[in-house]
Amino acid sequence: MNLFYLDKDLDKCAEYHVDKHIVKMPLEVAQICCTAVWVDVHLGFVPRALNKSESDYLNSLKKEIKHLPPESRPLTPYLPMMYNHPCTIWARSSLDNYEWTHCYGNALGEEYRYRYGKQHKSVTVINQLPDIKRMERHGFTTFGLAMPDVLKDYDNPIQSYRDYYHLDKGTFASWTARERPPWWDDDLADYEERITEMNDEDSFDDYDDSSDSSKPRQDFQISKMKVKNARIKGKKVKVHSYVINF
Repeated sequence: MNLFYLDKDLDKCAEYHVDKHIVKMPLEVAQICCTAVWVDVHLGFVPRALNKSESDYLNSLKKEIKHLPPESRPLTPYLPMMYNHPCTIWARSSLDNYEWTHCYGNALGEEYRYRYGKQHKSVTVINQLPDIKRMERHGFTTFGLAMPDVLKDYDNPIQSYRDYYHLDKGTFASWTARERPPWWDDDLADYEERITEMNDEDSFDDYDDSSDSSKPRQDFQISKMKVKNARIKGKKVKVHSYVINF
């Protein structure tokens, strides 16, 4: 789960997404928005990680309707999940964040339509969600970066995600009917390996939050930090504003 903030212009941001993300990210955005709606309705404004009692309460409600098909579920078609993921926390921390996430999902939907000539069903879900009622407006807050810590620069989230793209998404970097992003650099991109271990195919439909704690959840584990042609221990490699030790 993630929100790939690759440009301030949301149309450009969507355009820069690789094909695989254009296919899968609208679903993840819909899941994030559905989770925000559930928290808003059942818990109110909670701009932080949920505690165990809050998570357990949502899980109890979710369990009652999990057997229903998505179109028959009350409130939202997709069940809430990953309550304490950095992106789900960020999306519910301000109405401005939530609205950005909603617009981001629609921009991805338009890009999906451009590349594949059809509507993404998750965008329909996003646009049919009930209005947020209790979330407070606190401006566009510090972005919830979901990536290895060594790449995080909260003062420059766009560059952080571009670096993350180079180091973790090169193995499946393709842009149907689009040129590669102007910032894409073959010298930085790793086309052979990824720096994280995660299952990109998971939609998290069966994710169980019963073990949630107050700690934000990361849905990846770092396997190794590396840059193309720089894998010798003891060397330092600069990746934009970052220096990684091997």
